Amino acid sequence: MENNKKKTSIFQLSKREKIWMGSLGLILVLVPILFFLFAAQPSASGDTIGGTTAPFLSFFGSILVYMALKAQINANTIITDQFSLQQQKENIQNFENSFFNLINFHLNIVNSIEKTYIRNEVSPISKIYNSESKTEFIAKGKQVFEIEYEQFSDLIEESYYQKKRYLKEFEPGYFEANETRLSYFRKAYTAHYREEIDNQFGNYFRNLYRLVKIIDQYDFKIKDPEQDHQKRYFYTSIVRAQFSDYELKWLFLNGLSEFGAKFKPLLEKYSLLKNINRHDDDLKSYFKYYENKKVFGE
Repeated sequence: MENNKKKTSIFQLSKREKIWMGSLGLILVLVPILFFLFAAQPSASGDTIGGTTAPFLSFFGSILVYMALKAQINANTIITDQFSLQQQKENIQNFENSFFNLINFHLNIVNSIEKTYIRNEVSPISKIYNSESKTEFIAKGKQVFEIEYEQFSDLIEESYYQKKRYLKEFEPGYFEANETRLSYFRKAYTAHYREEIDNQFGNYFRNLYRLVKIIDQYDFKIKDPEQDHQKRYFYTSIVRAQFSDYELKWLFLNGLSEFGAKFKPLLEKYSLLKNINRHDDDLKSYFKYYENKKVFGE
């Protein structure tokens, strides 16, 4: 529609040009008439009119040449804009082909995650699936995120740290009153990540970071900054739509840890935690550590 408007306006003059051309045309009409009416010798009026109008006609011809050149410039501009638009469409199409392949690759990573657990009275397996059987249980895909979160959510309570082997990671004086809850959490997370979930979640976080980073750095050839950001936000919203509730919780926790330091700015920039439950009792003490509330879509 926009291109059609441009096409119809190629040979149109601006308001200022119309006034200028109209005034010139009026002068061309009036000057010969005035000469004819007030000439001392009517027989010489023809020569007078010819000598007077010739320069004006030449000038008018120059204006026609100017209009033709202007129309050509406008036509070239439209062709250039159409070419740029076509390039932009092809650029986005090429990106989307790669993007959706990466989405599928990421989902394959999620589905390939598995971990073996033993059901017992203290296992999160029993809490989730209401079973006290002491048989092995192999969790797969998004199920692992759920079980590992339930396991770790117990460990981030201070009373529980003292009962677990993670204390060997803590230096003397760890339980001093000046220890902040955030640093307290980070040490527990670091220990749990390295010993329990690096093999399962390490590749997941690295690939997800790389996927969002590609969106963030890709040249969409959109000049307007706001439109450019909206385009990137659109694709990161597709990524965000893939997260389960427990994946969101792990992204939240990982963003506060040393492992998610590089990812955290992207979480905030594209509101990747927008769908997380802000009333989650396990996480309510940690929401304040995300100072940039844009991460939650605010």
